[in-house]
Amino acid sequence: MKLKNRTGLFRVGVIFLIALSSLSFGVYLQRNHALLPLKRLLEHRPLRVSPPDRTILDWELARTEKLRVRYPLKDLSLHQLEQNHSLYGEKLRELLRLSKFPGDFSSEVELVETVELPHLVREKLKIEVEPNLWIPLYLFLPKSVEGPQPCILVVHGHSSGKIETAGLVSSYQQGNALRLAEAGFVTVAPDLRGFGELGWAGEWEDPLGHDFGRSIHIQHVMANLRTGRTALGTYLHDLQRILDYLVRRPEVDPERVGVTGTSMGGDIAIWLAILDPRIKAIAANAPGLLHYPKKHVEYGSFHVCIHTIPGIRNNFLFRELPLLVAPRPFFLDIYQRVPERPFVQETLERLYRESGHPEKLLVRSYPGQETFHNQPVIEWFKKWLS
Repeated sequence: MKLKNRTGLFRVGVIFLIALSSLSFGVYLQRNHALLPLKRLLEHRPLRVSPPDRTILDWELARTEKLRVRYPLKDLSLHQLEQNHSLYGEKLRELLRLSKFPGDFSSEVELVETVELPHLVREKLKIEVEPNLWIPLYLFLPKSVEGPQPCILVVHGHSSGKIETAGLVSSYQQGNALRLAEAGFVTVAPDLRGFGELGWAGEWEDPLGHDFGRSIHIQHVMANLRTGRTALGTYLHDLQRILDYLVRRPEVDPERVGVTGTSMGGDIAIWLAILDPRIKAIAANAPGLLHYPKKHVEYGSFHVCIHTIPGIRNNFLFRELPLLVAPRPFFLDIYQRVPERPFVQETLERLYRESGHPEKLLVRSYPGQETFHNQPVIEWFKKWLS
């Protein structure tokens, strides 16, 4: 009798597992649209769908390319750009909604840990940029030098955040904050909102982390729009509060501050230099703003955080914004397939010739995808901040 009961239970278990597997397989096929060809065949419909002659994104792109912006920059002289720089800065702050952030907020700073490295001290700090919002960052201090030193803000791109720029994991950012510090600079590597400890604290290459981090990031972009802010505005606000703290450190020379970053970080480096005169030298690698306007096949990237700025396209062209960095030392390191590179390079070269210091501009292109090149950036900052 017991044997029969066990056999019956075994059969029920097998049937249950088969049913569960079938259901799971069916759900998988449905989610991946694997049954669509069969469905179309049974309905006597063509297996392939012809693309539309025109999509709404085609129409939007054509409209964007024909926009006449309020503040065209490409044909202006360096004198005109400098003369109107405060006007442009005021308008950009308005578009970024920076007035929505607390301007008189007194930031608190907490030291979390201190790690002794062979030639550096790495401090982990938290800085309060808004009530109860703390931004974590790494601060690298070279041991071999004394007195105020040049300082570099290192802004990460779409990634795991500061653990990549600090060299704690490998990535396309090549541990740039760590390498610049080893070259003798004070460097700071913060997390941006939606990344690292403020998003996904694990490694970006982990598929779960990538999907989870992307979700948090996009939600952050949308939440800012709902509250009348911009995601880019949050990054710039936080970096300026961090800079307020850095220039008070005895190890930092406030007259020798630079900024660098890759991809999204390259964009932010340019924006920060435009809005904050304390930035004396810039090295931007593969900034995404040189890709706009984009064709419809290129939409859907992470870069909505940088380019979702209500009203920006009626006032400025993204590709012209780097012109507002002139005449400060500017290293633009971009890969060859960037469509706007020739225009930007030629216009920048004209502006720096007008300044009488063409050597303060370096535009370099390289094959392949975005990756940070530490040695040229180190040489650039040594030339202009040492």
